[in-house]
Amino acid sequence: MTDRETAGAPGDPIVETHGLTKRFGGRSGLEDLDLEVRRGVSLAVLGPAASGKTTLIRLLSGLARPPAGTITALGARVGARQWLPARRRLGVVSSNPVFHAWMSGREVVDFAAHMAGLPARERRTRVDEALGLVGLRGVAAERVSTYSSGLRRRLGLAQAVAGRPDRVLLDEPLGALDPDDRSELLGALDAIRRAATIVFTTRSLADTELLADRVALLDGGRLVLEATIADLLDRLAQPIYAIEAERDQGAALSALNARLRQERWVAWTALEAAGIRVAVADPARAARDLLPVVLAAGVRVAAFGRRRPTLDDLLAELSGAHRTDGPEGRAA
Repeated sequence: MTDRETAGAPGDPIVETHGLTKRFGGRSGLEDLDLEVRRGVSLAVLGPAASGKTTLIRLLSGLARPPAGTITALGARVGARQWLPARRRLGVVSSNPVFHAWMSGREVVDFAAHMAGLPARERRTRVDEALGLVGLRGVAAERVSTYSSGLRRRLGLAQAVAGRPDRVLLDEPLGALDPDDRSELLGALDAIRRAATIVFTTRSLADTELLADRVALLDGGRLVLEATIADLLDRLAQPIYAIEAERDQGAALSALNARLRQERWVAWTALEAAGIRVAVADPARAARDLLPVVLAAGVRVAAFGRRRPTLDDLLAELSGAHRTDGPEGRAA
């Protein structure tokens, strides 16, 4: 039986935070965050830039200390002496991993397995497995200085899983990758989440749907939503229309936005510099009436169409800043 099997049953809490707070000057990195991650449940931490995603990964990994609040992993408080055994069963991948350039890829992964406490005989097998998982066996003997940024990202993942961790923390693991590197890492992450509990940050709803069981949505350092993927998709079920206007249409767009907020079939609107996003509660009515309302308002339209909801749309809905309250158009 492995350490992972003896450490707890599927569904047991594996990481918990209570009142977690971290500030940078006058800005909140995280604010009073309560979060629970259960064994075997992959969690996507979503949010816009500066929402606290990277700060959370650094705190969960022990790379930073919270001035307020607590983090426990496998029952031990992160950063305490009792946490050291649990730390060995943790893999961490930053968004821009850094290595000793003179080492080969194999040496990097072997050192990580050694630091995790794997004996030499087991290390050789495990290093081969980790390199193969991310498609690096063919370049494992080459120095890291020759690796592209995509290969370094793959190497970071191989290093993180070399010690057979039961938890893997990843900061934007799929951001800014070319198609080949992205494909390799998607396959690797899918395999890893079957053997370990993963927590990863992202701004992509598509990646969330592929890899996550649950979602934690951060905005301004606060937890806005924690839900299953099914619940998240239900929230995004409202069709979104994007209206893009020609230049110098600010006044006309403002008038149109006010007009749309009076319609019962409009759920919420978001007025932007060059257009309006419109979430509709009655798709059939919107398909018939939305464009005529836009044209009647005198807006010169550059582009108009229905599109897939995005993270920004979800934030707009949850914040309530752009919601309507019925025909009077009162803000909720």
